[in-house]
Amino acid sequence: MAKLHINFAKSTPHNTTLRLVNLAVGGALLLLCVWQVMERDRLITQMSDIDTQQSRLERQLRLQQGFVKAPVSDVKAEQEVNNIATQLTFPWLTILSSLHELRGNDIHLSKIEPKAGSNEVLIQGYAPQQQALFAFISRIENHTDWQAVLPQRQEQTTTLPDKPLYFQLSAQWRGQP
Repeated sequence: MAKLHINFAKSTPHNTTLRLVNLAVGGALLLLCVWQVMERDRLITQMSDIDTQQSRLERQLRLQQGFVKAPVSDVKAEQEVNNIATQLTFPWLTILSSLHELRGNDIHLSKIEPKAGSNEVLIQGYAPQQQALFAFISRIENHTDWQAVLPQRQEQTTTLPDKPLYFQLSAQWRGQP
């Protein structure tokens, strides 16, 4: 029997080019499959969001028509969402820079909190004495971005030794964001 002279180890240029083409096509198909899976997941999420929004709108419609009374937990959850939305859309930078400008060196602000559904801001802090607190209130009232400044609470404290007067104010923000 005669010996066949076939050497599979040799690589011809045609085989190398074909391999590279196959590798490129395979890579492209893999990328296409990954993109399809990601697109499918995005569409499933979008459909889920639409279903959620539709059920929420149907519930609101039933509530408006008086068919179903909202459970207390839904009302509380909606209030909490409104509160978070108010805090996220509140003009924080403008308010904080305004209060920083008005507080002077003698007032230490510890908490600034917007009230949901209104432009009211709760301001808490410490002052060294009542005269400094009254001067701070006067500066806020005379500023164009603030109105209706009302002291809510005031008490002596030992939290900050150099600022023994704790205070709580509410003020209406009327400035632009």
